[in-house]
Amino acid sequence: MELRARKDLGRAQDLGPPVPPIAAALHGSFLSSNCSSCFRLLPSRNTPPHSIPFPSCPSCNASILYCSPSCSASDFPLHVSSGECRFLSTSPHACTSDLRLALRLLHSLGSNPLPTPPARIGGLLASDLDDESEIAERIREGATLMARARNGELEGDMDTTAEKAALWAVLRNAVEVQVGGSAAVGVAVYGPMFSWFNHSCSPNACYRFEFSSRSEPEPGSLEPVSLRVFPSGPEQDAAAWKAWLCSESQLLNGLCGYGPRVLVRSIKPIKKDEEVCIAYVDLLQPKVARHAEMWSKYRFVCACVRCSASPQQYVDRVISSDLRTLNSYYDDADTKHEELADFLDQVIDKYMEDGNSLVCCEMVESMLLSESFGDKHKFKLHPLHHLSLSAYMSLSSTYKVLTNDFAEVNISLNFKMSRAAASYALLLAGEAILDLVKSLKWESDKAEYSINVTSPSASWNEFEETSVWCSNRISGTLISTWPFLIEGFPFLEKIEHPVDFTWLGLPKSGGEVDDANSRKLDLHFESQFKASVVTIEPERRNLLQVATLCLYYGRYLASICYGPKSYLLDHINHLLLNA
Repeated sequence: MELRARKDLGRAQDLGPPVPPIAAALHGSFLSSNCSSCFRLLPSRNTPPHSIPFPSCPSCNASILYCSPSCSASDFPLHVSSGECRFLSTSPHACTSDLRLALRLLHSLGSNPLPTPPARIGGLLASDLDDESEIAERIREGATLMARARNGELEGDMDTTAEKAALWAVLRNAVEVQVGGSAAVGVAVYGPMFSWFNHSCSPNACYRFEFSSRSEPEPGSLEPVSLRVFPSGPEQDAAAWKAWLCSESQLLNGLCGYGPRVLVRSIKPIKKDEEVCIAYVDLLQPKVARHAEMWSKYRFVCACVRCSASPQQYVDRVISSDLRTLNSYYDDADTKHEELADFLDQVIDKYMEDGNSLVCCEMVESMLLSESFGDKHKFKLHPLHHLSLSAYMSLSSTYKVLTNDFAEVNISLNFKMSRAAASYALLLAGEAILDLVKSLKWESDKAEYSINVTSPSASWNEFEETSVWCSNRISGTLISTWPFLIEGFPFLEKIEHPVDFTWLGLPKSGGEVDDANSRKLDLHFESQFKASVVTIEPERRNLLQVATLCLYYGRYLASICYGPKSYLLDHINHLLLNA
């Protein structure tokens, strides 16, 4: 089964209306802080008018909380009837979200039967129930716990066929729900209007979540014309698709009326009848890691354009190569990468235990600087190797912690830590640069400047030129600024430029921008990037411009991928206006 475009689609177009979940469940760590119906963060209990208790379930020791009577009325019957209440009364909360989601899914589909093609439950792909893998064993154990919760029996043999099918459907179809800028607060399963989008490591669409309306959902069925995709597959799958379209209004009002909605959006131009694909896994993993994850969870081997390219695409060469293997191959490279990955995991685990930020930074940078790591041969990761990127994320956040630690006690060290955080953020194009711009160490601490930069319309057909233009502007500004940032940090000093990697002997990436379009983009940016300078240092102004360009381009990408109402756009606007 696959979903294809009904007509030619441009970049940055929603492919249908928001899709409500069939079932959704909060992760255990969020049960006490978020509404179990709509997933919104609960207001503080001490803030009027919320000084009174939130609606909750008395039977499972208030494990389930709701933000309003309407959310309680919508979700509480499902919570009790599905067996989730009994399950929470007898099981720890920490790692049970998949089991609770399967209980809710099974109850919802059981009360709303739909045509089910082979190997599917309610139109959702399930797996071979006779699978003998380690995952299958965990499925059998979880199904037993579910059956006991549903039947109220703590002992004895029970038929768990339905529970195993529901757990397989959750494993194959559930997605982590991240909405409103927070971490993933829970998991949800959506019907074929979302779950039938196939995977590609070079996707032409992405998805986002949004909260449901606080007003009562209005009844009504979804019209096929409101969908910009259609199913292409066997007749029985088409029947399931039609059944879901006819039942969508019932799902909207009955099964999970206030759960988080999902929307799919094009990120590339799509031709009529072209398959629309999203990504199931982290695309900055090497091909081997992506395939291992997809086989473990979904039981397929991706054969998309990126995975089948020969020779492999540049991005896959870079994220999986050390500096020696960009032009030649060494048999021991994979083993070395595994050793480095294990070392990085150990350092992060140690940091999570003892909270020693300085030791963490020293150990990670020592790993990145290592020329031998156990043998006599040089072994240096490419600066954009996937392990390097993981290390930069850890270092940027950890140096930011150190910046805060020294803020009141040592301004010089605060400034140095801030430079390191900004440097690693630059390698990831992050927002820490703005923190450095606002650092107290600058002599011109009373400098006044304002930023109000709007990104180009995401509907422009000049995406490639806009991307190259931003890269060129950032690269040019960093020529004089990068040495200032990295002074005193041995690993960073080995990176001659964080954007342009021609210093490694690699060809210049990207393309050229037409002179007329380049001038148009320059004027668009310069007309809105304003700095009223009061003895402001050149490095500081350059950093401000680099930070603005990074956020400017980030907002441009966010508008394409997530639309004009994305929390990311609001966050970036807030950063720019409060710089």
